[in-house]
This record gives sequence, structure tokens and C-alpha cells, in this order.
Amino acid sequence: RGYAAMEKMAEEIGSGTRLELILLDLSDPGSINRFAETFRRTKRPLHLLINNAGIMLNDYKLSIAGIENTFAANYLGPVLLTKKML
Repeated sequence: RGYAAMEKMAEEIGSGTRLELILLDLSDPGSINRFAETFRRTKRPLHLLINNAGIMLNDYKLSIAGIENTFAANYLGPVLLTKKML
């Protein structure tokens, strides 16, 4: 989905725009750590971080870390991401 969204944005924005995709799963602490490290290696400044993603599952499901998935993705993940990006 990320690559499809990036292609759509590139079409809407037009040529000359450089887009980059770094995948992130907010329910997985390892994914958050990899994302933060990958971003840090770009040496680009982070001017703004908006934690605006969320999921709502009807069925009880554990994340890869063994935590209820909705709680992990909607609360714990954004907290860890914010801490890693500061």
C-alpha cells in the first residue's frame, strides 16, 4: 500500500519531486526502532511529527511483541516512535 500511495502522490505532485518511503508498523517495537534508525541515517531534520494513525480491530489479536494489537499500535507505538525521534 505504501508504494501505491507514493506513486499516486508523485502523479499528483508532478515531476521534480523526490519521494521516499520508509516502512513502519506501529504495533512492532522492532519496526519502530528500524524506522527511527533509518531516518536518523538520512541526516535530515525532523521539523514536525504528527501521530495520527490508528487501527480498530474487532477481534482480539496480539502484536508481534505479545501486546494487544490495538493498544500497541494506537498508544504504545506512537509513544515509542516519539521517544526515538526526539
